Amino acid sequence: MVHFLSFLHILKSMVSFVGRGVLNMTQMESISNPYLYETLKMMVGQAIVVQTEKNIQQGVLISILPDHIVLAISRTPFFISIEEIVWVTLAASKK
Repeated sequence: MVHFLSFLHILKSMVSFVGRGVLNMTQMESISNPYLYETLKMMVGQAIVVQTEKNIQQGVLISILPDHIVLAISRTPFFISIEEIVWVTLAASKK
């Protein structure tokens, strides 16, 4: 688990957004779905399920940017366009 958390930290630093998540008005206007964007911001670091136009992906949400998200699936970063997202939910936790 410690190695995975180190991996997540490295990934976050690799895809960090200038301004550290603070968007100015011009950037907010370029977001195609601001409600989805704000919801996803609250899910960073959590395991989520994302339905895209093509398939369903499950992984840890590493980063959220105005035009895409970064989802870690089996320690591999996947970049998913926000415009392709149909729905998103938290992944069921294992007991």
